[in-house]
Amino acid sequence: MVNSEFDFVVIDFETANNNLDSACSLGIVTVKGINIVDKIHYYIKPPTGQFSTTNTKIHGITSRDVDSADTFFELWEKIRSYFEGRIVIAHNAQFDMSVLKNCLDTYKLTCADFIYTDSISISSLAIDENVGRSLKDRAAYFGIPLENHHNAVEDAYVASKLVTETMLKFNAPLINWLLILNNIHAKQFYNINATKYFVKKNTKFEKYNHIKISEFCCSQVEVDIEHPLYIKNCVLTGELQSMGRETAIQKIVDVGGVVKSSVSNKTDFLIVGVQDKSVVGEDGQSSKEEKAHQMIKNGSTIQILNEEDFLNLFILDEVI
Repeated sequence: MVNSEFDFVVIDFETANNNLDSACSLGIVTVKGINIVDKIHYYIKPPTGQFSTTNTKIHGITSRDVDSADTFFELWEKIRSYFEGRIVIAHNAQFDMSVLKNCLDTYKLTCADFIYTDSISISSLAIDENVGRSLKDRAAYFGIPLENHHNAVEDAYVASKLVTETMLKFNAPLINWLLILNNIHAKQFYNINATKYFVKKNTKFEKYNHIKISEFCCSQVEVDIEHPLYIKNCVLTGELQSMGRETAIQKIVDVGGVVKSSVSNKTDFLIVGVQDKSVVGEDGQSSKEEKAHQMIKNGSTIQILNEEDFLNLFILDEVI
């Protein structure tokens, strides 16, 4: 029987390296109605024990911190009741659900199905201006203190507050009411198309994480042929703030788009993220963007999209 002490769970994983089975920390917050019931934190010993410098700089966790921690295999029996048959929420849920799926797969563990959704989609209901999708931006908008960002239980708590503040604004006493009345689609974990790697910053697109563009396949049964990116050639440059490169590629492929590694006369869209000026120079334009601008001057119909333009192409997907 499902424990009725709480209605939904908010989670946050931190990983030791770019492999998404390398969970090293898990924060769990349980919520009953609009009230926080409990906050739980676990350190986790990742499969290889390897911590990348980049990840440690983000969350501050090292191999020493997890030396006496359980592996995910050992931890699973302690935490599975927080997932199975539940409503689970995370900020940028695709990442956290991919971590969970990869950890389960690595240790050949089973999990009864549950539904999950994203605090980004939920909190967007209560926002009437242009606000970034990051946890930091959303916390600032709602006036929620975020004192220890990338501490798993802190991030899970802040994400839970985004949800409960939105419930308050809509006078929704239960999370189910909020989701149903606002057409927020909760997905089945069973059907997740989990990514396996996280994208490193400032890494060459064609070589990042040793993932080839050709390895991305459409995960949808049906594709909307009216979508603006359907059968269009797309190129990405720079770092998107709302999602990793791998997620962006998958979103394009899922609507029937084609992702290419370089700009050419066949390119339809160039999606531009934030550039590292130490790499591209003070003008902030990558060679791909410079080439696209020159092609446009020469009569090309290539369209350059910033991150907001790109996200707007998928805005309906967030609420369907």
